[in-house]
Amino acid sequence: MKLLDIGSFPKKSRMNGARPSGNPRAIPGQHPASSGVSFRVLPRYGIAGIMQPKIPYDCNDTCKMTGSQTMQIRLPDPVVQEVVSEIIDATGDADLAKNLHRLSLTAPRQVCDATVAIASATLLAKTAMPQEQEKFLSAVRYQLAPIRQDHALVALALALVEADAATTDDVFRDRRIISDALFESRLAAIKQLLRH
Repeated sequence: MKLLDIGSFPKKSRMNGARPSGNPRAIPGQHPASSGVSFRVLPRYGIAGIMQPKIPYDCNDTCKMTGSQTMQIRLPDPVVQEVVSEIIDATGDADLAKNLHRLSLTAPRQVCDATVAIASATLLAKTAMPQEQEKFLSAVRYQLAPIRQDHALVALALALVEADAATTDDVFRDRRIISDALFESRLAAIKQLLRH
């Protein structure tokens, strides 16, 4: 599966360091789509950090087959578009494809922002120190609020969380600090926030 760059974080966040177990004590209080250091997600193998500028917005086309219908999904960020394409392929969810196609026509930036927001939330689940649980929940609640406005974005976010949960090699999570139980509880908290 291809390595996908799907987000960026504020430059002052400690998560931007090259260390996988960076201390996110400065949990971002602004929208995760702000300019900064981008990272890449490989759903099957975890998140790998990468220091590079955020890819400028540009329109690409992606064609998805749903039954006998071909739907064209156009998103302003080609990298997010690739992530969305892979999630649709992986889930085989025709309703998700149809709803994201609708949003790509009416509110494409919302799809991009939602994808970046959920990537930020799952990264925090892996890097926020155990004693920073309240900060983690507060930051995630803020990041996910816009997603909850649309059921298609919620479905996309849940699919991304499930893909992240299925990873087997996660370079950002230090299991000596962020145990499997803590990580799973944080993913459960993210899903609960998305559903309520």
